[in-house]
Amino acid sequence: LTLNGSKIDGKTSLSGSDIKGHLSCTQAVLRNAEGSAFKAQGMKVVSSVLLEGTTATGQVSLLGAQIGGQLVAIGAAFHNPQGHAFNAQSTRVRGDAFLRYAQAEGEVSFMGAEISGVLDCSHATLRNPEADAFNAQRLVVREGFIWRRLRDVAGAVDLTSAHVGDLWDDPESWALCEKLFLS
Repeated sequence: LTLNGSKIDGKTSLSGSDIKGHLSCTQAVLRNAEGSAFKAQGMKVVSSVLLEGTTATGQVSLLGAQIGGQLVAIGAAFHNPQGHAFNAQSTRVRGDAFLRYAQAEGEVSFMGAEISGVLDCSHATLRNPEADAFNAQRLVVREGFIWRRLRDVAGAVDLTSAHVGDLWDDPESWALCEKLFLS
């Protein structure tokens, strides 16, 4: 399924869909400020989900999705300051997940997600000053978690009960966190 370069006003819903290849929605503009801009809850994708360079106003939800390849949101911008900007709770990714250079206003959640490869948040901007900027409670990352060279973090970072294979980080990125929960 290819939505590259699309400009969509209103909700795009792929919830419950079963995609036998990949989902490519790169360089798209998705707008639904009053609710979900992109809703793909429970979606199954045999290959990768590509959101590279996409701008979304309204929630992007992959809640409970199953992705057989990679989740790529390099350079994406997610804007939903009153709630979840990017929701990947309970998502299963068999490859890597990339939020490199991503920008989010609102909560980014990987709570309860399982990623077989790496989760790369390097160079990201995560802003949700009154609540969680990055919620990764019970996250499992089998290979590694990259938390380096973050540009900005406003809000709490919650990694309670998270498990990662390797941790690639730097002290400057942790110092950006206003509140940090590690257990």
